[in-house]
Amino acid sequence: MPSNWVETSVDVSYGQIACKVWGSKCDDSVNIVALHGFMDNCGSFDQLIPLLDNDYFVVAVDFPGHGFSSHLPAGIAYTDSTWILAVEAVIAHFEFEKIIFISHSMGSTVAFYYATLFPERVTKIIAFDTLMATIHPMENIPKEMAKGYKYLSDLQKKKANITPTFDPKMAVRLLIAAHKTFGDLDEESAKILLLRSTKLTDDKQRIVFTRDERLNCTLSMLPFKSNFEILKEY
Repeated sequence: MPSNWVETSVDVSYGQIACKVWGSKCDDSVNIVALHGFMDNCGSFDQLIPLLDNDYFVVAVDFPGHGFSSHLPAGIAYTDSTWILAVEAVIAHFEFEKIIFISHSMGSTVAFYYATLFPERVTKIIAFDTLMATIHPMENIPKEMAKGYKYLSDLQKKKANITPTFDPKMAVRLLIAAHKTFGDLDEESAKILLLRSTKLTDDKQRIVFTRDERLNCTLSMLPFKSNFEILKEY
C-alpha cells in the first residue's frame, strides 16, 4: 500500500467528517474503515496502513470533534450515538456493503457497537487496546452521569473562553504524558497526531489544540454494557 493518502470529507448536517483514503475502490477491493481512539485522530494509522497489501481500500475517519472533522453544534453533547452516526455516514458515502474495521481504543468500542447493530455489514474487527469493560458499578451510575451533565451545563455557561497556547515541543511532551495511562506513545507518533489536532497561533510561534472541549465529557448511552457482552451479541 502506498504511504500517500488522499484527504477527503463526508458532508453531514453540522459540517463535515474528515477522512484519509488509501488505495482505489473497485469491485475486488477489500474495504477497511479505520477508527481512532478517544482524543486522537485518524493520523493514528499513518504508519500502519502503508504496511497493507495493495488490494485494500482504506478510509480512516476523524470522529466528530476530533482531527479535521467538524464539532457538533453548540449545546449538543457527544454520546455513543454520535460515533455510530458518523461511521454510518462514512459507510453510506462510500457505498460499502461489507467492511473490515481496524480500530484503536474507543474506536474499537464503536466498531463493536456498530457490528452489533449491523452484523451483516461487518466481516471482521481488528481491534487494539479495548477489551476492558466500559461500565461502572450499578450504584455509581447516577453519580457518574450527573458529573457529566453538570460539566456540560457549566461549559455552556462559560462567558470567557480563553484558549491555552503551547510551545510545540511542550505539546509533544504533554501528548506523550497523556497517553501513559494506556501505553507508550513515541515522539514521532505524537507529532503525527498533533498535525490534525492543533493549529498555529496568529504569530506562528505557539499552537492551540483544536479538538472540542466537550469531549472531556462524553455521555454514554450504553453504561450497562461491557465490550465482552457486545461481542457475544455480534
